[in-house]
Amino acid sequence: YKVNYTGWQNAKPEAVERLVNPLNYTDKNSKDYLQFLKLSGTAGLDANEVNSKVLWNKGILANKASSFIQASKEYNVNEVYLIAHALLETGNGTSALSTGVGIIVENGKPRLAKNGEKPQDYSYNMYGINAKDSCALECGALYAYQMGWTTPEKAIVGGASFIASGYVSQGQDTI
Repeated sequence: YKVNYTGWQNAKPEAVERLVNPLNYTDKNSKDYLQFLKLSGTAGLDANEVNSKVLWNKGILANKASSFIQASKEYNVNEVYLIAHALLETGNGTSALSTGVGIIVENGKPRLAKNGEKPQDYSYNMYGINAKDSCALECGALYAYQMGWTTPEKAIVGGASFIASGYVSQGQDTI
């Protein structure tokens, strides 16, 4: 078949219904099925196992399983999702936003430290929150600083609060 069309078209209701129904995905181990992962609640992960099997050699995220588990319990967000989100957004724990961005505060207003300046503090952002395409590093780092995410652990837990209040508790309980 050859299909020619230009522009966007509305999906047919039966096509949408088929694609969003988890019963239509029989392989529960497929990546397609994972779109239905429940984002609320906890998966009950073991911190030692996650550190040794999932977060091992993952930059700043290495050995941070207990922070993800704490965030899950505190904000009712699945820690498997939080870990996957952080691994993706941080390039496996190596991005500038995740490893710490130097902050200078002048006249009560924070800004990024420039080369050669000694930062007064650092901000961390593990989920890319507010890291807009037009200003990813600056916007993401300054938002994290304003939220008090001055350690990797605070960024993991604080970011989970943002995800919980902005998405999961608003009814978006799957990806």
